[in-house]
Amino acid sequence: MKIRGDLKEVEHLIIRLISIGKEFEKKDSEWSHLKNKEDFDKIYRIDDFSKRSKLEKIYADGRDMALYMSEALQTINTDFTEYPSINSIIERFQKSWVYDDLNPTIEEAKNASSELQLNNWSFRQMLGLFEDQTNLLKAISNTLDLLKNSDLYKQENGEKMPKKNQSINFGNVTNSNINLNSNNVSQTNISINEIFDKIIETIENSKIENKSEIIQATKEMESGLKKGSFAEAYKNFISLAADHITILAPFLPALSNLL
Repeated sequence: MKIRGDLKEVEHLIIRLISIGKEFEKKDSEWSHLKNKEDFDKIYRIDDFSKRSKLEKIYADGRDMALYMSEALQTINTDFTEYPSINSIIERFQKSWVYDDLNPTIEEAKNASSELQLNNWSFRQMLGLFEDQTNLLKAISNTLDLLKNSDLYKQENGEKMPKKNQSINFGNVTNSNINLNSNNVSQTNISINEIFDKIIETIENSKIENKSEIIQATKEMESGLKKGSFAEAYKNFISLAADHITILAPFLPALSNLL
């Protein structure tokens, strides 16, 4: 994926956002299938309108979210009118699904389903799909925060940049600790070496088809961290992991901290 020149400095973050957009595009097709090809039509026969509307909201909001986020994220690199700067990227998502509290929608739907003693396969799948999308929104939020901390963003906003050291010393890499900060991973603080082991373990236990490619890319990141070529290895990893962002999203903030 070739990123336009003015965003080259934050290329890895732009690639991540576009990859998440592709994941939302895939989920949009899942919403359509579940509504039109499975048993969701039974929801419309529920007499209790109040409870039915809470169930229907999962589909309505979930699919709207998938459509909006897919388009908004995937055009970051190509729509210069909409996204002329880092500021414009961040501002576009400030009033979007990314910062909405969606927990009440999920809880109300779950409660309505329980009270109705609902046995509807499509709704259960939609609920899981909705929760998957909220996890993607968290990954977007984390990525936008990293953009705000980038030198490019600071330069756009007139901040004076300190001079950088010409070299970086990764002393004692093996025993260094990083904060993974993810609900999907049991450890809060793990060593740098452990994060790569954890990623490989997650890939091996997943339904990803091209496991060997992504595992190799993970090992190349670990090796690149010691050799000073981590950034290039990270870009390759993100490119290969683009179709599996939901599974690997919990690790992305920690990996970005190593750049």
